[in-house]
Amino acid sequence: MKQSPDEHREHLLNQAIKIATELIKRKETFPFPGIKQVYYDRCKEEEQKLIDLGIGIDDFDPIDTALENFRGQGIEVCIGNNNKYIYIIPAGSRDNKSSTIPPRYLDIKDEMNPLLKELIELDSLLKLN
Repeated sequence: MKQSPDEHREHLLNQAIKIATELIKRKETFPFPGIKQVYYDRCKEEEQKLIDLGIGIDDFDPIDTALENFRGQGIEVCIGNNNKYIYIIPAGSRDNKSSTIPPRYLDIKDEMNPLLKELIELDSLLKLN
């Protein structure tokens, strides 16, 4: 029996949550693989919109600051309180929610942990559905 689009999306989300939960239980941290250029460009555009609206640079973490944190500390996976959102934070900074990106923003590298790679791919599919 064919799944409805909503059922398919829920299935993908459940798979992603299962992988994220496993990575969190293992307390795994990873080297930062970089982000896809398209997402970097999008973040820079959003920053400029905030600045144009009069929101000060001290009121949010610019993407370049977040990337410095990721490079310096590595990354880890988090799950939002409602178990419907997975995000990446700098390793060891569970209380800092301002430097976060969705997994789909991450570059995929050959030497990457296979579970992290699968999580990135699932998150990309979730965005498309």
